[in-house]
Amino acid sequence: MIRALALIVTTVIALFCASQQAGAADWLEPGKYPEADSKESGELHTFGQAETLSGLSVLEIPDIAGMTATKTGNGYWLASADGQVFAFGDAVHRGDLGAISVTAPVVDIAVTPDGNGYWLVTSEGIVYAFGSALWRGSLGHLDLQAPVVDLEPVSTGYGYWLTAADGGVFAFGDAEYLGGLADH
Repeated sequence: MIRALALIVTTVIALFCASQQAGAADWLEPGKYPEADSKESGELHTFGQAETLSGLSVLEIPDIAGMTATKTGNGYWLASADGQVFAFGDAVHRGDLGAISVTAPVVDIAVTPDGNGYWLVTSEGIVYAFGSALWRGSLGHLDLQAPVVDLEPVSTGYGYWLTAADGGVFAFGDAEYLGGLADH
């Protein structure tokens, strides 16, 4: 919530500054900014009587690895490669990896059939469960030939499949193994 608020405040300030640049600007006129002051790099500068922006922190946007929608379709979760989860709309934040250091990037997020939880999976096949999501196993003990790229839950919520980039499929819980590309 704080990260989203910081991003909104930063965006509003940037839009305000850009609107102030639209008119004729004089370096000595308070509250006006010359067009040369806007930077493609995102830097904002103040001149004249404008207050400094030094109290604002810069929000780094993480690498987003996956997205899943709520059952209602009125919200969704975004998962970053480092395991942060961001909830939007009617999605409820059920937890994330926070300060836990992952050994491989998170590559997917999947919602539970009841909509009250989600799983995160890393490229090594490590699965993390939050909310009503049930942990049914991981691939962390295996030396994979290709990274895991997807987690798909079964309709009961009591299992899931992991899919590797080479077409390998791994079943956990009540998910039934039905074959993979190695079987063709």
